[in-house]
Amino acid sequence: MADTTDNTVVVDKLSKKMHYVQILKDVSFTVQKGRILGLLGPNGAGKTTTLRIMVHLMRPSAGSVSIMGEDVQKNFTQAIRHVGAMIEAPEFYNYLSGFKNLRLLADMSRKRISDDDINAVIKTVGLANHGNAKVKTYSLGMRQRLGVAQAILHKPEVLLLDEPFNGLDPAGSHDFRILMGQLRDQGTSIVISSHILSDIQALADDLVVLQHGEVTYTGTMDELVSHGTNHIRLVTAKPDDTVVILQQMAAHYTRKDDAFDITVDTNIDPHDYQKKLAETLFNAGIPVTTMQLQQASLEESFLALTKQEEGDK
Repeated sequence: MADTTDNTVVVDKLSKKMHYVQILKDVSFTVQKGRILGLLGPNGAGKTTTLRIMVHLMRPSAGSVSIMGEDVQKNFTQAIRHVGAMIEAPEFYNYLSGFKNLRLLADMSRKRISDDDINAVIKTVGLANHGNAKVKTYSLGMRQRLGVAQAILHKPEVLLLDEPFNGLDPAGSHDFRILMGQLRDQGTSIVISSHILSDIQALADDLVVLQHGEVTYTGTMDELVSHGTNHIRLVTAKPDDTVVILQQMAAHYTRKDDAFDITVDTNIDPHDYQKKLAETLFNAGIPVTTMQLQQASLEESFLALTKQEEGDK
């Protein structure tokens, strides 16, 4: 039965215990059509375990996963036909070319995939000049590209990728981000697990943070970034008068000559604060040379969130 909502993936209260160790505990989240979800967490948080359960490589102790309205455990064949995945390091036949590896996978697909389709995918992932080379000659980055190629070969509605940036150089990461954006625009739902937070920040619409096997955050990128600390870099023509204004505003700042680094409290909208500061300085007759808002990065916000969660335990 097809899912009539925009949720193409529903993970509901997943738990996993191995040798009396709780790996996952009540993990729940959804993925919407045409959205990219970043799955974040420290090493050992349960990211790969979650992905493995989602493609039935591992059975949960409790909970369920449905993909396009089909329960992965109860209706695996129906559910998995909607999925393309690269979980952990992709494995290929080293003595075959990249093209022939994909041809073997294509022959096992229920969808008809022509040689032209395979060559198109090889070109899409940036291996056009290496498709006929044996995989044993591939670098780690090229293997990653081939792994992405096998995942998107049958044009799945749902794409699950575990650490896809491993081994990619800056150009490869850039190409990968463009490709993921194109797939999202075509309506593909994508889950990306990665420890390279800058790439996730450039890609993800939504985020799930795992820590010690539990979900500590679900929401949008902007909401998580608000956990981090924003700064305003300020340079004025009257730094001594500026100090008086900042003290009146109860601002937290450091000063070096005529430059100020102002910390914006996390419960204050940084754009509103910047506007208020500019108006106050203008009304006081203090010329502003530079006023630059430096917003928190995903890495800063992630570290702040995980540190907070550790402190709450």
